[in-house]
Amino acid sequence: MNVARVLSVVILSATICACSSSDGGDSSGSANPGWEKFRHDSSNTGRGNGSVAANNGRKLSVQIDASAPLGAISSSPAVSGDGSAVYIASEGGTVARLARTLGTPVWRVNSCGACPPGKQALGPMVSSPAIYTLTNQPHEDLNGQTTIYVGSTNGSVYGFQDSGSGPPSCIACFQPDFGTGARVQFISSASLTVDPVRATVFGVFLGARIDLPDNRTIGKLYALNSNGTENWEYPRVGAPEIGAVTSSPARAVLTTGGGNETTWYFTAADNYMYAVDGNGTLKWKARIGDVTDSSVPFGLSPVTSAAAIFASSAGGNIVALNQDGSPLWLVSAGAGRFAGSLAIGGIPLGTPTPSPAATPAVTPTPAGGQAFVYGVTKSGSLLVVDVAVPTPTVLPSLPTPVSGQVLSSPSLSSDSYLVFGTDDGTLHAVSAVTGLEPAGWPVVLNPGTTIRSSPTIADDGIIYVGADDGMLYAVGLP
Repeated sequence: MNVARVLSVVILSATICACSSSDGGDSSGSANPGWEKFRHDSSNTGRGNGSVAANNGRKLSVQIDASAPLGAISSSPAVSGDGSAVYIASEGGTVARLARTLGTPVWRVNSCGACPPGKQALGPMVSSPAIYTLTNQPHEDLNGQTTIYVGSTNGSVYGFQDSGSGPPSCIACFQPDFGTGARVQFISSASLTVDPVRATVFGVFLGARIDLPDNRTIGKLYALNSNGTENWEYPRVGAPEIGAVTSSPARAVLTTGGGNETTWYFTAADNYMYAVDGNGTLKWKARIGDVTDSSVPFGLSPVTSAAAIFASSAGGNIVALNQDGSPLWLVSAGAGRFAGSLAIGGIPLGTPTPSPAATPAVTPTPAGGQAFVYGVTKSGSLLVVDVAVPTPTVLPSLPTPVSGQVLSSPSLSSDSYLVFGTDDGTLHAVSAVTGLEPAGWPVVLNPGTTIRSSPTIADDGIIYVGADDGMLYAVGLP
């Protein structure tokens, strides 16, 4: 692996934090327990609280679809806040709950009774489950109750309520209608907003790809209520059309003179990033380059911080935009290309410093001080964009190069390991400081099996990831 720290030539005017504020008291950013959705949280940081350095690389796997043919798992797992439950969806049309140690699924479902008759089968799911788990509730019988939302390529968005005993109940079914001959696909993974007083989900946000009978492909960002009814859509009927939206929207809440202001950011297949307010009104759009790669079905998702919005492009750039959409900086991966989204976080205190002979002037940055934006190219080059240090520094190369293409979005551990899979069935965990992997790594899940799922790092350091063989893997169990 080629590992390089690429430093921006323009310094941000404000320190970037690895977490974001939120209105209404609901949390977002890397402080969240568990792993609630694709890229961890509503800011799409891709960073969790678990440490990977001591992960032993021991793997277990379980088949998600109950019978053949098995559907690939390009979806990414979600882990409840207490770490006891893992949720996953498959391209075979199954949503499943598993225990922390895997084993036989606690339950599997492949239909939704809230949908109209004849349209209840879940269908293939590329979208990752987004979950909200009740904790610290006065009524103890409610603690652990989890709400799950996931989209399907059959044109539906489903909501499930998991009480922890028996199969879940389907509480929501959203199916937009674009007429005969149109095909709607929800490939985007949802982001949720939560009412902190009532402790319930009040908003579900995700994008859609709509193929129309006249061979046009357009996109929508939908804001749904918790029961699956539509709150708003962007663009609204009659407004200019946009490209397919297969990325996961990212949220930022800014404090203004009038209070807190929510903005949703997402990329579309027309190569623009869009910013819409909490009512679905366009604030701005900015051209950032190709945000889709033919190797994966989903688009590259943006990352938000308190100071900027970041995105990777399939053409090999990492771009940063100001909150008003104006360009901040651009870093090129050279000949590299991206199929995965970015991660953002700091390097904690106590991270070992590489030897001075190999990388002069590399020093760890305290957690909460500066922020680093991480990207891994398809060829396995790691880019770390540090907005606080103006001099580029090259980290040592990994002794064993990555043999396959990197198609999964990298996830960042609390001790600054980037975890990602390749199309030859290998899972890697690479230190962003040393370029090395822990003892026993990399881990071969299934030789020759593509990994498009983005790994999930639980708070105890166990890594969960799906693969195209239809299996969910847990790596690092005691």
